[in-house]
Amino acid sequence: MWKKTVVACLLLASCSSHSLEEYQYEGEALCRVIVKELQKVQSKEELAAALPVLKKHFHELVVLMIEAKEFQRNHPDEAGIDPAYFEHPYAEALKEELIRLCKLEGGKEMLEKAQKEALILLSKKR
Repeated sequence: MWKKTVVACLLLASCSSHSLEEYQYEGEALCRVIVKELQKVQSKEELAAALPVLKKHFHELVVLMIEAKEFQRNHPDEAGIDPAYFEHPYAEALKEELIRLCKLEGGKEMLEKAQKEALILLSKKR
C-alpha cells in the first residue's frame, strides 16, 4: 500500500510545474480548453448544459493560479511573469467569449454561478 502512495506522490511531483514559464504555458493551455468549450455554446440551454464542465475548468484555472503564486513566493529569485504574456490570443478570446455569453438571456448569472466556487477559493488564498 505505501509503495503505491510513494509512486503516486512521485508521479504528482514529476507532473508539477517547476518554473513560472511552465505555469504560464499550463494557464494558456487551460484558457484554450475553456475558450473551445465556450465557443460550442450558442444558446441559453447549451450554456446550462455546459456549466458542470465550465465549473470544473474555472476551478482548475484558479488552482493553477494559486499554485503559481505560491511558487513565486517560494522562489523569489525566479523571474516574474512577462506582461506580454497576458496579450496571448486565448486571453483575448476568453474575454470575448465570456462577454458574448453574458449577452444571452440569463448568461451572466449562469457564468457567475459556474465561477462562484473558484472565486471563493481564490479569495481565501490571497
